[in-house]
Amino acid sequence: MRVALLLFSFFFFLPFAASAAPVAPATEDPVKAFRRKPSEKSAKKSAKKSEIVVAEVNGRKITLAALEAYLHGLPPEVGFQALKDARRFLEEFVQTELLFQEAIRRKVDILPEVQLRIRISRRQILIGALVDRLTKRSKPVSDEELRRFFRKNRSRFQRKETVRLSHIVLKTEQAASEALAELRGGAPFEEVAGRRSIFESSRQTGGRLGLVRRGELDRNLEKAAFSLPIGQFSRPIKTPVGWQIIRVTERAAASKVRFEDVRDDVEKMVARMRRQEEYRLLLERLRRGSKITLYPERLR
Repeated sequence: MRVALLLFSFFFFLPFAASAAPVAPATEDPVKAFRRKPSEKSAKKSAKKSEIVVAEVNGRKITLAALEAYLHGLPPEVGFQALKDARRFLEEFVQTELLFQEAIRRKVDILPEVQLRIRISRRQILIGALVDRLTKRSKPVSDEELRRFFRKNRSRFQRKETVRLSHIVLKTEQAASEALAELRGGAPFEEVAGRRSIFESSRQTGGRLGLVRRGELDRNLEKAAFSLPIGQFSRPIKTPVGWQIIRVTERAAASKVRFEDVRDDVEKMVARMRRQEEYRLLLERLRRGSKITLYPERLR
C-alpha cells in the first residue's frame, strides 16, 4: 500500500515521461528487464529502455525507462521492496495510472485548488533543480582541504561509545513483567520478542535493534544499555513508546579516529557546508539585484 500511495504522486508528471515518439513492441519480458542490474553498456541500454513498453493503459504507453526513472526517486527501502516483487510493483503502478486518467476525465486537474497545488509543486521542483545545478558546478574539494577541516573539527568525528541492542517492546507493565518471567525461565530472547513485541519490525527481527551510539536513546534506556553486562537482559523500562526489555550483545568504547577512517564523512560534511554557503551567497546576490517591498502589517 505504501508503494501504491507513493506511486500516485508520480502521475502528475507521467504524461511528460510517457509521451515519447512511437515505440516498438517489447522484445523481452518487461519484468526481467526491470529487475536487471545496469552494465557497462548502460548508456545504449537506456535508449532501448525507452522503447520497451511495460504496460498500456487505455492507449497510454508506459515504458521501462519511465518506470525506472520513478523507481530511482523512491526512498531506498521502498525501491528495494519494489524490486523484490517487480510484477506487483508494475500492477500497482497501473492502478495509479487508472486513477490518474479518471482524475483527468473528471477534469480534476483544472480545479482552482488543484492548480494551486500544482503551481506550488512546480515552484519547489524548479528551486530544487536550480540549487542542484549550481552546487554541481562547484570545484571538487581537495584532499588537503578535507584534511585541514578534519584537523580543525576532529571532535566532530570521534567515535562515541556504542552498544548492539535487542529489545522487546510491550504495551503495559503487566505484559512486560510476563515477558520478563519468560526470559528468566529460560525462553530465548529472540523467540519472546518475535511473539510478544508490539512492533512488527521488532517481531520480524527477533528484537534486533542494531548498533546504537550514546546520545541516541531515551534517557532511561541509555542508562540501562550502557551499564548492562553483555548478554544480560534488563528489567522492564518505561519509555515513550511503551515498556521495553533490552539486551546488550556487543559494546565498543569511544575512540579517536584517523582521517582515513572517516574521509567519506568529512567529504560529505564539507560538501554540505559548501552548498549551504553557495546558497546563502546566491540569495544575497539575488536580493541585491531585486526590488523587494514587504507589507507585514497586512498579515494581521
